[in-house]
Amino acid sequence: MIAANGFAQGVIDVHSHIITPEFVSSLEKEGRLMDEGFPLPKYNVENHLKWMDEAGVQTSVLTLAAPQPSSAEVVRQTNEAAARIKKEHPGRFLFCAALPLPDVSKSIEEAKYALDVLKADGIKLATFEQTGEKPSAATATANMIVRIAEIEVYPQYLEEYLAFANEVDRLSIEREPGVICLFPMQSAEDSCQIRILEIYASEEAYQSHLKTAHFLKYKQGTLHMVKDLKLPTMKPLDPETMKLIFKKQR
Repeated sequence: MIAANGFAQGVIDVHSHIITPEFVSSLEKEGRLMDEGFPLPKYNVENHLKWMDEAGVQTSVLTLAAPQPSSAEVVRQTNEAAARIKKEHPGRFLFCAALPLPDVSKSIEEAKYALDVLKADGIKLATFEQTGEKPSAATATANMIVRIAEIEVYPQYLEEYLAFANEVDRLSIEREPGVICLFPMQSAEDSCQIRILEIYASEEAYQSHLKTAHFLKYKQGTLHMVKDLKLPTMKPLDPETMKLIFKKQR
C-alpha cells in the first residue's frame, strides 16, 4: 500500500524508475545491459522533475528498473539513492524498495531495513523465473524476430513523438539490411495509441538495430513522452508465405 494522503488533489505517477550508475555498472559487468531488449536510459532527477512539472505530475513513485540485479549490494545502493531523492524533494517523490530476490534471507533483511530505516513507502516484488535454457528466438521463428510494439504517448507530446518515430522508422529501413519491416500505425479511436509492426531478419539484426545512433536518439529523445510501452514477441504462423507479402510490393 502506498500512502497518498496529502497528494489527493495532484497526479501521482506510480510507474517511475530510478536507474543508478551502480545498477548500470553491475548489469554491464554481467553482460545484461540488453536483457530488456533496449538500452537503459540515463536517469537525472532534475530532468525527472522538469518532466513532472510539464506533465502535471505532483508525485512520482520510484522503483528499480528491470532487469533484476543479482547483487544485494546494488539493491541496497538503489534503495538508499531513492530514499535520498525522496528526502531532498519532499512531496515530489515516494519510493517502493527493491529486494535482492531470489535470496529470501537477504530479501527479508532488506525489507526490514528499507521500511524501518529508509522509511520506504512500499516494496516492489520483481518477477523471478527459474527455468532451463530457453530456445533462441532465431530457432523459434526460423531466424525472424517479429514484434508488435504497443505504445501509449502522452497527449502533449504526440506530434513531437510522431516526428521521432517517423525518422527512426525511415532511417532503420534505409540503412539496416536486417530490418525487414517497421510499420507504424495510429489508432483511429485514440491517436495516442501507437502500434509498430517490427520484423527483423534475426536476433543478431535486432540487437544490432538497438545499438544504432538513430535508434538511441529516438529512445533517449522520447523517454519522457511515452506513458506505456509493451514489446510482445510474436510467432509467425507461416514464415514462408509471409515473405511473399514483400515480393508483391516490388
